[in-house]
This record gives sequence, structure tokens and C-alpha cells, in this order.
Amino acid sequence: MMNRGWKYLFFVLLIIISSCVDEYWPEMDKYEDLLVVDGMITNEPGPYSITLTRSSNVNAPQFIPFMGCQIIIIDDLGNEEEFIESVSLPGTYTTDHSDLRGIAGRKYRIEIRTPDEKLYTTPFEELKAPLGIDSVYALVESKPHDFLTRDRIGYQFYINTVQAETDTNYLLWKLIETFEYRSDFTIEYTYSGSIEEFANWDTLYTCWRTQQIHNIYTTNTNGLSSPVISGFPLHYVDTETKKLSIRYSVEVKQLSITDDAYFFWDNIKDQVSESGALFTKQPFQVRSNVTNIANPDEPVLGYFLVAGETRKRIFVDPPVGEYFYYSTCTPIFDLRGLYFASSYSWPIYITSIDGRMALGGDGCFDCTIYGGVTERPEWWTY
Repeated sequence: MMNRGWKYLFFVLLIIISSCVDEYWPEMDKYEDLLVVDGMITNEPGPYSITLTRSSNVNAPQFIPFMGCQIIIIDDLGNEEEFIESVSLPGTYTTDHSDLRGIAGRKYRIEIRTPDEKLYTTPFEELKAPLGIDSVYALVESKPHDFLTRDRIGYQFYINTVQAETDTNYLLWKLIETFEYRSDFTIEYTYSGSIEEFANWDTLYTCWRTQQIHNIYTTNTNGLSSPVISGFPLHYVDTETKKLSIRYSVEVKQLSITDDAYFFWDNIKDQVSESGALFTKQPFQVRSNVTNIANPDEPVLGYFLVAGETRKRIFVDPPVGEYFYYSTCTPIFDLRGLYFASSYSWPIYITSIDGRMALGGDGCFDCTIYGGVTERPEWWTY
């Protein structure tokens, strides 16, 4: 009887609590077909690039390049340079690196004129002096798994800065990762109507993949006893994929930015980190620094950054003694399926395991299927 009473009370409380929570369904339609701006100028040598796109339906995201625009960058002394649209990458506009380089202490803005004669601009923003990076390092750490009872094992990356000359500093980090990985099988034979021995077994065996890490990392030195950042956590890479299987590298770009840019990216970070929570504050549009001159209330997405930049790269080998959890290919020793395969699927790759021929999917042999290239980067070291 007591158990039934508690169940009834719990049910009533659940109804009361649920009735106090208002579900929020944002009007996403009004954020479709908007101008999206992504680009920056730093103290590093150019060329500098700006990507212009149109926002798409959130339920069916797609890349929609905004082509045919005219973009110029202007400094506080009146110097100008035009961005030229790439022929191979529509919507991407690039400067001539020989003509322009950002200088700390100077201010910069851009103007964008669209094919329908709309004019967008940014206010002048000062290029802050870059803050030096003391070190980037990685520690083996475990974190809870999203779906399994076991923990994830991997590297947590951290950064230390040098001490800044001023108390107030706003920082944003952009990260690019590169990792070496291998196919599960080597190509020992090929089938194109008949089985032939394959001389270059390692042709598609080893790849390097480079990609941007899209997490947002921001902080500032306001209120610290000393204007230096120590042990700030960056990204985490686990052993659930092949990223750490051979060798891994990350290039850290540390950007010293204005307070306005910091407010933009810090609020974007908050919205992204809270988007999956059960009860969160209602999302709001974080205002871009790009404005339509004729219609200042028009929403524009993205931000044109003016920043002082320093870089540092780190390499790590696989964590010693840790187990990798990524799935591997299962060899198929029955080759009879070869003779029913369409010629459109030729060549079919075949490996040799303990003296026996075996098949597998293309992804078992060809590392480029997973986005990598077989050419090792010039800067790659062991």
C-alpha cells in the first residue's frame, strides 16, 4: 500500500514539474538564405581568404556558395586590397599575398558588395599584438563513454601561454589536426577478369588526413593575478578511431582578439555546448560584426576576425599500453563471389593472410576512402 502511495505521489509531482517547463521551438525559417561570412586577417603572411555562403535549412544543411561578390579590405590609413574569387572554390575569395600583411596596432575592416548591389561592411577593428605560446602538451586521460559502461582512453591536449604585457587579453584558439593511419589490408593481388599479382602492395596502405577541429576555445586574462594562461584544456582525442593509431599532430593557432570578437565567439561556444542539454536558456542570435548598410537590422551570420596570431605544432605517438577500440575488417576467404562481380567494380583488391587469399570491402584496402591522401606532408616528422 505504501509503495502504491509513493508511486502516485511521484506521478503527481512529475505532472506538476512538467507543466512548469515551457518548450521552446525557435523560428528557424527566418535564418535561412542569410549571408554567412567566415574569414580573418592576422599578422601572419597572407594570402588571406574569406568564404561567403548562404545559410540553409537546419534540417537539410548544405554548402551554398555566395558567388560573384566584390570584397575589399581597408586599413586605417586608407590602403585597400581586393579579394579575388577562386575559380576552383566558388564562394572563396583570396588576396594576393604579396600586397598585404596585417600589422599589430593597425585597424582593418572589409566591404562586401553583392551582385544585387547590397553593401555590407564591418567596423574598424584593431589587430592586437600576438601573445606567445609557451607550450602545448598532451596527457593520457580517461573520460566517460557516451554509450558504453567503459571509459574512453586518449590524449587531452593543454596549452600554456607566456606572460602578457597587459592585464586584459582575449584569446581564441583554432586547431588543425593531421594524423597518419593505415588500411587494414595490403593489396597483394587484383582481379579484373583474372587474378593478377600486384607489385606495389603499399600503394593505398598509408594515408595522412588533415582537417579542422570545429570546437570553440576561448578565454581571457581579466581578473587573474598574473596575465598568463596555464593548463588550459583544448581538445580530446580518444582511441575509438584510427587517429592515434600511428602518429598524430595538431597545429594550434592562438588568436589575440578584441573584446567584441571575444563576446561573439564566447557566446557561440555557450550556445553550442548547451544545445544538447535538457533545460537550457533560450537561444539568441549572436550579432555579427558584418552589417548591411541599407538595412542594419538584417541578420548576418559569421564574423570577420582581425587578430594577432601565434602558432605551435605538437606530435604524439600512440599512448603506450592502451587498447584501441576501432573496428577492423573481417577477411572473406571465399573467392567465388569474384566471378559474379560486375566489371564496373574492377579492379577488386585481394590480400594474403597466412598464405590464403582473402577479400574485403574497398575501405579495407584503400585508405583514401576515409578522406586521407597518400602523400606525406613536407613538415611531417618522426
